[in-house]
Amino acid sequence: MRIVEENAVMAIDRKLNISKSKIFLKRLLKTVGYSRTMDLLLTGRDVNSKEAFECGLANRVVACGSSVGQAVNMAFNIGKFPQQSINYDRSIIHKIISE
Repeated sequence: MRIVEENAVMAIDRKLNISKSKIFLKRLLKTVGYSRTMDLLLTGRDVNSKEAFECGLANRVVACGSSVGQAVNMAFNIGKFPQQSINYDRSIIHKIISE
C-alpha cells in the first residue's frame, strides 16, 4: 500500500548512472505496464501524486501533512480483520503475481 501526499513527486533518478534491479523493474512493469515503465525509466521525468494514483504507483492521495496519520489509521483498520485470512489472501496474491 502506498499513500502519498498531494504535493508528492516521484521519479526514477537517472543522474546517478545506476542500473535498476531486476526485481524493481519487474514490480514496476506489473504495476504500471510496459509503456509507462519505459517512459519513466528512459526519461527519468517527475510524476506528481495525481498521475501516480492514476497509474497505480500510489493507492491513495491525501492532504499534505496527513500521510503518516492516514497510514497509521489504515494499519489499525486492517488490524481489526482476522489476520489468518488476511495473511492467506496476501500470500495467494504474491504467488499469483510472481508467476
